[in-house]
Amino acid sequence: MKNKIVILLVLLLINIISYGEVNLANNSVSSGTTIDNLSNLNSNLSNLNSNLSSLNNVSNNNVNNNVNDLNLENNEINTNKKQLNNNKEILKDDNSKKKIEDKKELERQTEDLYSKLKKRGFNDENNISMFGSSFFNNKSNSKQFLPSVVSVGKNYILSNGDYILVKFWSKNFSELSNTNNSKQGYNVYIDGSGNVFLNNFGALYVRGKSIKEVEKEIKEKGNKKYKDFNVDISLLKMRSIKVFVLGEVNKPGNYILNPMSGIVSSIYMADGITQNASLRNARILRSGKTIDVDIYDFLLGKDEKSNILLKDGDVVYVPVIKSKVTITGEIKRAGSYEFNEKDTVESIIKLAGGFLDNAYKLSVKLKRISGDSLKVFDVSDKKDFVVKSGDIIEIGKIKNNFENGIYIYGNIVRPGLYQLNKNERLQEILKKAGGILPDTYFKRGDIFRIGKDTLREKIPFSFEENPELKTGDTIFIYNLKDIGERSYVTVMGAVKKQGIYESFKNSKVSDAIFQAGGLKDTRVYLKRADIFRVEKDGGINVIPVNLGKILDGDKKADIELKKYDTLKVYNIEDVGEGREYVTVLGSVKKQGSYLLYGNNRKVSQIIFQAGGLKDTGVYLKRADIFRVEKDGGINVIPVNLGKILDGDKKSDIELKKYDTLRVYNYSEVKEFSKVYIYGEIRAAGKYDYYDKMTINDLIFHAKGLKNSSDKTKVEVVRNSVNGEKTSVIDVDINKNPNFKLQADDQIFVRKLINWEKKATVDISGYVNYPGKYSITKNETLNDVMKRAEWFKKGASPEGIKLYRKEKIASELQNINIDSDMKKTIDISNLTANARIVNLKYDSNKKRFIPDVILKDGDAIYIPEKVNYVKIIGEVYLPGIVTYNQNISLDNFLDLAGGIKETAAKNKIFVIRENGKTLRRGLFGGMKIKAGDTIVIPKNTTEKTDWIKKTMTVLDFFIRVVTAYKLAEATF
Repeated sequence: MKNKIVILLVLLLINIISYGEVNLANNSVSSGTTIDNLSNLNSNLSNLNSNLSSLNNVSNNNVNNNVNDLNLENNEINTNKKQLNNNKEILKDDNSKKKIEDKKELERQTEDLYSKLKKRGFNDENNISMFGSSFFNNKSNSKQFLPSVVSVGKNYILSNGDYILVKFWSKNFSELSNTNNSKQGYNVYIDGSGNVFLNNFGALYVRGKSIKEVEKEIKEKGNKKYKDFNVDISLLKMRSIKVFVLGEVNKPGNYILNPMSGIVSSIYMADGITQNASLRNARILRSGKTIDVDIYDFLLGKDEKSNILLKDGDVVYVPVIKSKVTITGEIKRAGSYEFNEKDTVESIIKLAGGFLDNAYKLSVKLKRISGDSLKVFDVSDKKDFVVKSGDIIEIGKIKNNFENGIYIYGNIVRPGLYQLNKNERLQEILKKAGGILPDTYFKRGDIFRIGKDTLREKIPFSFEENPELKTGDTIFIYNLKDIGERSYVTVMGAVKKQGIYESFKNSKVSDAIFQAGGLKDTRVYLKRADIFRVEKDGGINVIPVNLGKILDGDKKADIELKKYDTLKVYNIEDVGEGREYVTVLGSVKKQGSYLLYGNNRKVSQIIFQAGGLKDTGVYLKRADIFRVEKDGGINVIPVNLGKILDGDKKSDIELKKYDTLRVYNYSEVKEFSKVYIYGEIRAAGKYDYYDKMTINDLIFHAKGLKNSSDKTKVEVVRNSVNGEKTSVIDVDINKNPNFKLQADDQIFVRKLINWEKKATVDISGYVNYPGKYSITKNETLNDVMKRAEWFKKGASPEGIKLYRKEKIASELQNINIDSDMKKTIDISNLTANARIVNLKYDSNKKRFIPDVILKDGDAIYIPEKVNYVKIIGEVYLPGIVTYNQNISLDNFLDLAGGIKETAAKNKIFVIRENGKTLRRGLFGGMKIKAGDTIVIPKNTTEKTDWIKKTMTVLDFFIRVVTAYKLAEATF
């Protein structure tokens, strides 16, 4: 019934819109014209009351269709499929506004419908992808399979091309340092001969040796010279390898990888596989030998070793798939799979992950093309049935028929499926469903029941009857709006949410506009809106209202709306006010102002309105658009008319209202010169020079001076005509704002002496007065905490976190980074957001030690006091354990299920709340504290998946430099 109401009102609105051509400047409207325009609606409107008067006029077919949608699965799928296709056709139709007003809502409904169909077992066979394609085409895997740098352990085999960092230290390193126990570090490149050169040790041959072996060799030599000699070697930069990826990949070609890359990484680098790729018969061609690879073993987690590491010069070949089978329905991984000759239905089901819980295992069908026909086989009890290429296996679903269930829908708190016990009636089911909602229609509801002859019948009831129910029944409770006993108004035009809204007794124009989200923010015509009202005789009465007066609080102007009224709010453009124009000047045939409308906004279109360009003498390299910005400034936008005439759409830009387009003649124009401005200016750079241009003009084009600029100290650097001499002119803008510039002048605006940016820090967490604080030079952590009046009750000052951003470009420049990496990483504005650790709180003196000097942008966080310990890493039950001061580290590890075999037991460490890190070897009698985090790392000396150990070289540099900077700032 609601749909019928909407259809009638939409028909009404269509005619009202056509009526909108009347001149709204007049305060009266001819009722005769209105009736003529809407005469074709009279027959529909005369039947409106009868359509809304009773429930018996509700279409039984519509109700039955709704119930069938709820209970008959096959009918629902067919109906939804049909609706899905209809929606797609409507969305393709640009002229479908008469069919549906809100296409975005239709798109949302279509997406919901498609999701609903998928839950019901509907599959679009055209969209089923090959197993593995989504893995390789998933861009989120890039960090895992295309890491810029791979972290390696001490067993990494070195070779020429690697960069290593060698550090050694000793108690008597007098030859290399003036201080005892100092560390010496060298960034070393392994040359083409496999050698490295170290001071005091000479040349060492390292190619083919592990990092661990080289450390041992250097230590043996060092112990002969120095006391307590130690050495540590880490990999700074890996060598690279070149591989070729060919065959069924999206981007075959030559790729550069790191030496820890496997075949999976190379395929991912080649932008994944095509739909015709064979992953089970991939090959690596290496030095005349062929290595067969079944990538399914890797994707299914059967054998990680199948991701064979590549070598320099390898060729990876992905051939065309020879045979595939598709499996759909209630299966865990529906899709198309490549199979071997002896694969059966059972093995394909296992390959696809097995049945879903709601799979009907007695409904397994196989479709097969046989010659020029299609055959179907029931293979439910024939799991050894051998599959062939092109077969489609379908797994059925258990039907949602409940022997003791009953459905209830409509104006109910919790609609859905409920258990029906013996002798239960309607009132008991209503209680289970949470009761009825407001505006329920009590005179009638409907029970839909399948009879003995399997035909569905409708049984009307009233709430007073409290009817008896049977299993399988579907109950429908109606709302007043379902039967037309509620009133509505329509709001359209210049409001934020056009639509149909419920109206109540004494609803005003302002109420309807409020329901529609309010008026649009700009361009609303406030002098008049119209109410279109259907009278009893079928005629349309137009009632004008003044929105301006309503907004000013005039209660008389805010008149009451009636049932089925339509309120139309106009834009200024609708009534002929505020038209948008542009002006065209110069070498066009008809200079003047021209209207912007619809899509008629391009430069070429406006020139066409101006009669086209003049026949001769037009300068095509440049025309200018002069645009007034919001701040009142003029923005000059150059355009190339030559490119526009050649059909370059990018050059044919769109004009905006009040723009002025200036087309030049050759006699007016010479090639545009430039002037340059730098320093304390808002938009430094180069600008077009024009005759009689002043320094004030240039500053205006550059968006003005910064507050830090020294107006008395502006330098103009000027070249002589022949370019041989350069002069510097000091200009005081306050005294000489109209200093005339010359072409190619360079202007430098200096910063005020002693100008400093206001510095702020942010304090958050358990402090009495959190927020931003302005700080002075040399103000410290304790100074600011005193201003914030220290901590709230329950705070943990021992766990303070102080974060600082540091620019590290200059430090990274001093580190030996090769040119390729510098091209890859832009370090000019690189910052590290790091935490200052090892801050201690002295509760007796009520101050932090050390008292760090704060910098602009520092962030201070005081956490809440906690009573637990975090345990992460290689334990069986990682998580949070309640703190007990009487138990040891090993006891805490036992509470987390114990240490795994893969744990590096000698590398366990603890992170204190203040960020300090303690290795297990240093614990001694120290107890674990509340708030500590116990970290059990993985044993990196074992052959583990290298992908899990990836980290970037940049992160390493940031840590080194940040530690240096923070130590410098702290101590």
